Amino acid sequence: MKPSLLIILCCIIAQCNCFAQEEGQKSKETSPFTISGFVDSYYTYTFNNPTSKNLAYFTQPARHNEFNLNWGILQANYQKGKVEANFALQEGTFVRNNYAGEPGFLRNIYLANVSYKLTNELKATIGIREAAINLESNLSIENPVYSRSFAADIMPYYQSGLALTWTPSKKFTLDVSLVNGLQKIQDNNSAKSLMLTASYQVNDQLLIGYGNYIGNDNLDSLSAQIAFFNDFYVKYDITDRLQVAATVEYHAKEQLGTSAYDTATEFFVWLRYKLSDKWSIAAFFENYNDPSEVLMNTGTPNGFMLNTGSLNLAYRPQKNMAIRLEGKFFTAPDELFPKENMRSNNDAFVTFSMALKF
Repeated sequence: MKPSLLIILCCIIAQCNCFAQEEGQKSKETSPFTISGFVDSYYTYTFNNPTSKNLAYFTQPARHNEFNLNWGILQANYQKGKVEANFALQEGTFVRNNYAGEPGFLRNIYLANVSYKLTNELKATIGIREAAINLESNLSIENPVYSRSFAADIMPYYQSGLALTWTPSKKFTLDVSLVNGLQKIQDNNSAKSLMLTASYQVNDQLLIGYGNYIGNDNLDSLSAQIAFFNDFYVKYDITDRLQVAATVEYHAKEQLGTSAYDTATEFFVWLRYKLSDKWSIAAFFENYNDPSEVLMNTGTPNGFMLNTGSLNLAYRPQKNMAIRLEGKFFTAPDELFPKENMRSNNDAFVTFSMALKF
């Protein structure tokens, strides 16, 4: 992260703290300012030993045989009455990979948004914010599996636009956004896109949800190609210790010059078992089927088609910390994965991580 950004944020935080202290001396009201953060460090070893040290297609984790920072976030929040604002800076290998398409001055911004409550149930937000339309959270500490699925890694982590969030009850949330594009802060055309997410907590055990994106991300100089991305998920607590969750995705994108569509499908499932209050294990399987390369360009005969599986062991000494060990393998009909100075149709890695949310 550029030193200037850190200096600016530290100055902002210092001013907020000073203001909060002054306000605290004047009244007994709770300060509207809060500071939070997230640190996720890791070591990954992939057995293909790629020369570049970069893990193919992944943003979390991203580097081979290297102790590194996956994602570091420092965030300032303001909330008073009907008004809320969030501003967060970020750094790490996740940022380097996932924000490569953004101009340099925007890459280190994770959140920058302002919200206003129109009613008790309806909130309007404008700016840069999270855009997870998948079952998995952006932050690894909130997921049972350390590395994210390809379904989540390929879909947007962030968005820039105007959103309306409706929460008529504690069980149901609907979020509709008009955005610049699929994971874009700086727009690349004159079109705008639509994103929608909905979740319903049926009962204490069952959660169901849906995520959707509709838009055209081609340059104005090119013909438009409307894309439809759909994500359906369910999470069910079988017992207090055993949890299962699954996601199904269906994506379609217009073919240039025709009325036909290229399609891609994806499915993943995880099973987590809590050994105790602090220890848990999780198993994960995923199938990705994108032969027409709707979302991922590989240049191979079968496109982006693969199976993935993993086993995870997690230790959580406290609620805001996770120490995890993960083993993950991949197999594909084509040679998708870097292997030293060549390519391979399979790969496997082991990751050790420590993450703290504060």
